[in-house]
Amino acid sequence: MIITHVVLDEPKEAQRSRIDAENPWPGLEPFDEAAEQFFNGRRGETAELRRLVLHAPLTVLFGASGLGKTSLLQAGLFPLLRKDNVLPVYVRLDVRDRMAPLIDQVKHAMLAQFDLQQVEAPAFQQGESLWEWLHRGDLELWSQQNRLLTPLFVFDQFEEVLTLGAENPEAITRLRVDLADLIENRIPAELVGRIHASESVGSDLSLNSQRYKVLLSFREDFLPAVEGWKRDLPSIMRNRLRLLPMSGEQAFEAVHTTAPHLADEAIARAIVRFVAGVQAEGMSGSPADPGSETDLAVEPALLSLVCHGLNKRRKAQGKSAFDRALLRETGPAIVSDFYQNAVGDLPEGVQRFIETELITERGFRKPYDIDDARTVYKVSDHQLRLLVDRRLLRIEPYRGTERIELTHDLLTPVVRKHRDRQREKESRRRQRRWLRLALFSVIGLGALLLASVMAFLYRDARDAANLAEQRLAAGAFREATVRVSQNDAAGALAFLARALRSSRSHTGARALVVDVLLNRRWAQTIILHDASVNAVAWSPDGTRVLTGSDDNTARVWDVRTRQPVGAPLEHQDWVLAVAWSPDGTRVLTGSG
Repeated sequence: MIITHVVLDEPKEAQRSRIDAENPWPGLEPFDEAAEQFFNGRRGETAELRRLVLHAPLTVLFGASGLGKTSLLQAGLFPLLRKDNVLPVYVRLDVRDRMAPLIDQVKHAMLAQFDLQQVEAPAFQQGESLWEWLHRGDLELWSQQNRLLTPLFVFDQFEEVLTLGAENPEAITRLRVDLADLIENRIPAELVGRIHASESVGSDLSLNSQRYKVLLSFREDFLPAVEGWKRDLPSIMRNRLRLLPMSGEQAFEAVHTTAPHLADEAIARAIVRFVAGVQAEGMSGSPADPGSETDLAVEPALLSLVCHGLNKRRKAQGKSAFDRALLRETGPAIVSDFYQNAVGDLPEGVQRFIETELITERGFRKPYDIDDARTVYKVSDHQLRLLVDRRLLRIEPYRGTERIELTHDLLTPVVRKHRDRQREKESRRRQRRWLRLALFSVIGLGALLLASVMAFLYRDARDAANLAEQRLAAGAFREATVRVSQNDAAGALAFLARALRSSRSHTGARALVVDVLLNRRWAQTIILHDASVNAVAWSPDGTRVLTGSDDNTARVWDVRTRQPVGAPLEHQDWVLAVAWSPDGTRVLTGSG
């Protein structure tokens, strides 16, 4: 029975791992019934599980994650039971479904198997429950070989009832009652009421018969929770098998017996020891020496993943078989590398979808609706096909739609670790952003404070400069008034010029300039040039005058003595512009 399906317009033969002589290990996917010949190392457990199923109405299979419970059921148990005329009905409950009682999913799974195996069975009547149908007095199920069949309802990954089922408590409560009625062969309370109300109800039922069997498979860490159902299901743990890790010899069979042409005895034992060593180290360092092979405990899922990875590398390198160099190159981080390689070239949103929706906060695997993946997370069909082809995700049909999930529980610690690491990075990024914002705020406040201080200092310096200029202007004005009293108009104008340079708004200096120019007698000062004077400039201290003339000379004159200072400054053309340096020690002339 093949129970894993992938849609998205892929041909059926490409929908899951191709298990054949060149590809005999499915990695993290379970072995299915079609891969029976490649499933090795569990002969004892398969035989014991068959014995338990044939012995009692209810069988419980439990073990740690990664021990291959699904592979044991599909590739080990199911083929044997078919020879015993037992019809396996594989059930994986969608415990979050609120549309109908969860027991209806068992009915749908059974009818699908009838169609697939071409089982001759009576049809359900309107409103007939699964319990009533199974207890019909004339119920017979006939195979194509004309054999009378006994259905076996196999509830795989039953721990999801206890994990994901927390989101749908009313449905789980109802399922608990329905399963108890089915397993304990107890007449449902609703049917009892109808029988009491009418004697005709139930007359065609064989109330004491139990022509079906049930198997529950779940992770070992949920054993206490399942045992808590004993009040409703007294027989729940009477007939059980605990699945343990493979021994070294069993793991050797899973490698060498499966593909002796790819792994000879020596390399097969090396692979087993390598996987056991990785397991012992928690996949965090180099493989430890696990000691004697008789003491080895090997996780089948990890063994299959390593062999699958080695086989991919072998084909890529064109080798005909495994060797030690190939094993050394694989490394202890194969599961982590498997996840990183599967998602590394896809957009960050795809990783966020996987790490947010396909595992719970506590790290349990959970399915997710494919339409929601497309609309909410914008995951494209192409990206989904890549992830399915890379064996990271599985897509299964469910009531007209599809659900996405990780291929194995062994991936959940890696995905969770990567998710937590990404969250830590994002937390650090947020902290850095807040620190930058706080730093910018402090810098901004500091800059504002500094600007205020600078503005204050500038105003203080400007006020001091203005006061100094006013004092200089006042001193020059006093000296000018003295010169006026001495009838030294030229000297007075020199000091008035200095006062106005220091304070242009000095009204007293402006008024005195007008008075000196209009009302004072000026001694004749003869400026000795042989042509027109084009430019005149006072020295900064007002004691000298610089002139430029068309006679191609420039001259400096002493205002007090009215005499030239030094020899004329000769030019080759008319002197058109003259100026003093700010300190009064140099002059600048322009001619042309």
